Amino acid sequence: LLTLGAPARGAASAKATLIRLAAVTNRGQSATPTETAEAQRCLTDLQSLGSAAARDLSLVPGVWELAFAEVEPFRASPFFMALGQALDRFRLGAADRNLAAHRLATSVGTIGRTRWFLTEDELASEVELRVGVLPGVPAELRGTVRTIADLSPSDAAADGEGVSVLSVRSTRILGSELSAALPDIANGGQTGTLSLADPLMRVIEQMEVPSGLLLGGERVKLKTLFVDSELLLVSVLPADTADRLAETESLAAAAPGQQRFLFLRAAGDQGGVEQDHPGV
Repeated sequence: LLTLGAPARGAASAKATLIRLAAVTNRGQSATPTETAEAQRCLTDLQSLGSAAARDLSLVPGVWELAFAEVEPFRASPFFMALGQALDRFRLGAADRNLAAHRLATSVGTIGRTRWFLTEDELASEVELRVGVLPGVPAELRGTVRTIADLSPSDAAADGEGVSVLSVRSTRILGSELSAALPDIANGGQTGTLSLADPLMRVIEQMEVPSGLLLGGERVKLKTLFVDSELLLVSVLPADTADRLAETESLAAAAPGQQRFLFLRAAGDQGGVEQDHPGV
């Protein structure tokens, strides 16, 4: 287990700004253009400070909470990383167009906490979702989409230092619950919330989708840009990593569509996952 020291003094200001922006912009999703530009400058500052000590993800095990993203939060899931890569192989830019459209199509829902559970050889991603059935209908479906991916370090000679390879294995839905408020005109309104958790959980949680196989075995490469005892900053490398690595490592302002994800170590986590992750 790698022991991480205190954050560099130059990182303190960037970290404080990013945490503030994460709190007031819903992980960047409601940021104004000015706030987005400020966040991107701070991410690039962290990237420049961390470039000399890049580490692959197997060296930073523990529970990490998504704090800020340059794209939709659900794209921090290995499943959507692999799906986006497959779309871009078909036509460059297709991932940004189609996954943004997916978010609009599910705009009646809410993306809750997004977490990574890292071990030396596995990344388990959990994305909490609350989805309305229809606008105006007092009912919602809640659940956590859990994707498991195998994790291994990449070839440093080919991809540079601090690059990890993800191979999606499976996806399942945990904690499914349908809640609805039923009309009760005789008593002057609606009843309390009716929960249908148990029947749904028994059926849905037994379903494990071989999502890696369905995605054609796509292997996603992630580069660790910055890591200390509190924060983890990663980016998704383009599929043609060998040809575009220099572009990705550039410290210039982030290009539109760049996928950088900033994670905050979960409260109480000391680098292990057993306490909070029943699946590991």
